[in-house]
Amino acid sequence: MARPIKAGLNYFPFDVCDCRGIKLMEAKFGLTGFAVITKLLQAVYGGMGYFCPLDQETLLLFASECRLPEETIRSIAEAAVHWEIFDREKYEKYHILTSLEIQKCYLTAVGRRQRIDFDSRYLLLPPELQTENIWIDGVNVYKNRVNVCRNPENVCNNSQRKEKQSKEKEKKAEEKKADTDAAEAAPPLPAASDHTGVLKHAKGCFGAVTSKAESFLLSCLDGGMEPELLCAAMDEAVEYGKPSWQYARAVLEDKRKKGIKTLPAFAENKAEFQRQKSKPPARSPSPSRLCNYTDSNPTDDAAISDMLFSQFWNVP
Repeated sequence: MARPIKAGLNYFPFDVCDCRGIKLMEAKFGLTGFAVITKLLQAVYGGMGYFCPLDQETLLLFASECRLPEETIRSIAEAAVHWEIFDREKYEKYHILTSLEIQKCYLTAVGRRQRIDFDSRYLLLPPELQTENIWIDGVNVYKNRVNVCRNPENVCNNSQRKEKQSKEKEKKAEEKKADTDAAEAAPPLPAASDHTGVLKHAKGCFGAVTSKAESFLLSCLDGGMEPELLCAAMDEAVEYGKPSWQYARAVLEDKRKKGIKTLPAFAENKAEFQRQKSKPPARSPSPSRLCNYTDSNPTDDAAISDMLFSQFWNVP
């Protein structure tokens, strides 16, 4: 079985500068009055924490504990009520000892507890001092409190506030539009940013990238090649099952010599290569320079270059 949570306190603060009521008690009853008031406060804070019953039976037991006549205890308690050490209304109606200051002090001491229970009959704390962990008669009034924002008479819904909210909304829309226009008018990213993205793509395709390869990529960008073209060339190497930087560089060198700098041009060149590859070789007879016969298989340097790239590197 779980141990019940103690409602009261193990100790309580005591003002070193005696209040007027305490001084009057001591003036009338001597040190006996001061001692009894201290014992009564101990009973309040050590019992329920914020009040202490003082009915006939409790008064009898308290008098026995203090070894004083019951009438003396009653007189001191009533004098304390008279001089506002304890609340008069609660004493006369419920025969308990409590006060607003006592309840404030109690709430300060137990404010970090998850739940603080109060009896609504004895409660003196105003609503503005009631925290969200206060339960009154077993109900968390903080969670069940009426939301004034849903009240049709809510002053927050007046015309001035609506006008203010409308202006703020318009201002935010204008600021958002200005940011969008600035973003659209912003210059393209510098080559350094493109180089970073291309280098990251190269590492994803080939793993580690040497400084020499990095310098070559940067030179391609400086020469006007689009970053998308560089990435497409590296993807092509992986696609053809030759994930090596040497293959990708050969492709890029070929495109740079042909003046291809954009991705659409790269794709068109690749498509043209595939079309040419599917056609039968053209044979145009030409006179031989060595003898007087017709050469039926003429070649030139460009054709040899394309053939070598096609057979050995599979580069369009």
